[in-house]
Amino acid sequence: LPARSSRELNEAAGYLQHIIDHYDALAERTAFVHPHASSWHSASLSSILKRSCEAEDGAYVELNLPHGERCLDATGGYRGDWTSPQLQRLVYHEWVRWFRNETAPARIRWTCCAQFMSSRAAIRRRSLDSWRSYLEASGSSDPPPYEYLWPALMDPDPLGGTCASMP
Repeated sequence: LPARSSRELNEAAGYLQHIIDHYDALAERTAFVHPHASSWHSASLSSILKRSCEAEDGAYVELNLPHGERCLDATGGYRGDWTSPQLQRLVYHEWVRWFRNETAPARIRWTCCAQFMSSRAAIRRRSLDSWRSYLEASGSSDPPPYEYLWPALMDPDPLGGTCASMP
């Protein structure tokens, strides 16, 4: 997505701006990808897009190369690389402020690097006003760590539970 302002220079703001700009005319499935051709977490942009075309319809489909799953839960649990008690406390303490008094999910699971495909239905489970408020939060001095939160925003973990209950 082209950067049209300094606010859109971060990944989350670009993704959010696309959702806002196209909310009423979203494609059935949208692939949210980084602009670089390849990196350590993805073989090539063409392979990412191929995976998105081959993916089963879903609210959230990971498009990166396989990585270890990470998890935070409401009981204080955390699991996986780059997780910590500090991150768990930050996310669960700030969720209500970041996401306009929405209740945080019992468990938040993600892998790496915020490249994913999501369905129009999943995006529209949240109102256009909600997505606008998320964009506003992305420009704050302490924005949400969207890279970790996209799966929970697009498709809250239906199993709930704790990180310890993960396979």
